[in-house]
Amino acid sequence: MAARQSQKRRQANARPRSNRRANTAESESGLSANSGAEMTNLLKKLNNSVAGRKSANDGRKKFQAQHKASVRKIEDRFKEVSRSNKQAILEYRKTQLDRLQELAKRKLEIENEITKRVLLLEKEYKEANRTVQAMLQEKIKTLQE
Repeated sequence: MAARQSQKRRQANARPRSNRRANTAESESGLSANSGAEMTNLLKKLNNSVAGRKSANDGRKKFQAQHKASVRKIEDRFKEVSRSNKQAILEYRKTQLDRLQELAKRKLEIENEITKRVLLLEKEYKEANRTVQAMLQEKIKTLQE
């Protein structure tokens, strides 16, 4: 049985050996007319793929550089605005402190004026009180007599 199967196989492969080798050689070397064009296309695709990756990398690098530049520009603008705001705040604070100092000075002047007037009123009250006391003493003496 095994012998019959091997004979059938031989009959199926009944091509002369030279043809088999030629076919094998042709398929292994890939030297047919179509395979040369296929190799050219394959090389073009590989080159395009490499160029595409290089282009993508270049684009990515360009985008990253633009992004870094815009971030740097925004940070510089923030720093500039921050410096400007700090300067404005310092000027405003100085103005407010000057105003506060003027108000404190004016408060002291008003307090001193109030103190002077209270002392003057006290002095006048004591004088008026002495005068009234003296008049009452005189009236009492007159009534007692």
